Order: sequence, then C-alpha cells, then structure tokens
Amino acid sequence: MNLSETTFILPREPELEATYGKRVRIFTTREELPFAGHPTLGTALYLYSTTSMAPDEIVLDLNVGKIPVRFSASFLRCPTGDRSNSGR
Repeated sequence: MNLSETTFILPREPELEATYGKRVRIFTTREELPFAGHPTLGTALYLYSTTSMAPDEIVLDLNVGKIPVRFSASFLRCPTGDRSNSGR
C-alpha cells in the first residue's frame, strides 16, 4: 500500500496524561487511522529518547484506545537503542 503516515502528539493536562497516556493521532495523506504499527512504535521511541527519565513503558492514547509500549533492558543495550545517540 505504501502509506505515508504522520503522527501528531497532542498536548494534554498532566492529570489526563497520567491516566490515559500521551494523546496521539495518526494520519495518511487521505485519512486518519485508528492504529498503525510503525507510526506507533516510532512515536513511542521518539518520546522515550526525548524524555529526561527512562521509563519502562510509554502509554499512547490512540483512537483505538490505550496502547502500552514497553522498553526492555535488552533494547537499552542494543546500539540502535543507545540513548547517548539521541541527539540530546
């Protein structure tokens, strides 16, 4: 299908974010998607790499509901998961 997807991370009150997670919407050039795997993982990795804390899990609030994305110790040892290369 060769979809080009873009995610938007919407601002939210801290209390809502703690309960529901980060509000994220996913769009193609033609429509909004309730869920898409690659954009979900990419958004979670972006949020993980730009936070000052290293959470074990980031919860995304997509149109299909809450999606938890967990980060494991083996991921953290992998060169592509090296937080020192995050550009901060």
